[in-house]
Amino acid sequence: GVLAALNSARAKSREAKRISDLKQLQIALELSYDTNTAYPAAINTASMVTPGYISVVPTDPGVGNPAYSYAQSGSGTGYCLGANLEGTVPQGSNAACVTSLGGSVDYAVSP
Repeated sequence: GVLAALNSARAKSREAKRISDLKQLQIALELSYDTNTAYPAAINTASMVTPGYISVVPTDPGVGNPAYSYAQSGSGTGYCLGANLEGTVPQGSNAACVTSLGGSVDYAVSP
């Protein structure tokens, strides 16, 4: 019915925000890398907002607004960034990053 359609639309909206957030974070991470020749050890206000790479560190739109999963790799030469999606995982997810981030992440990206 109408409620099911509304809930489906809300879930799709959250999914779109998650994908958009990860893309915004990837851009900010590249700006950080260009300045520091390494990806940050953590994504937080000090590493991303204060230097001006992003205006605010986005959080998952789901219940409790958890932080996205992030792990620096190779002493700053790489990273894995992930989210837990509600629906079908889109093309382009990095399976090795999904595994390394573990937990509830089912979609991950890397440089």
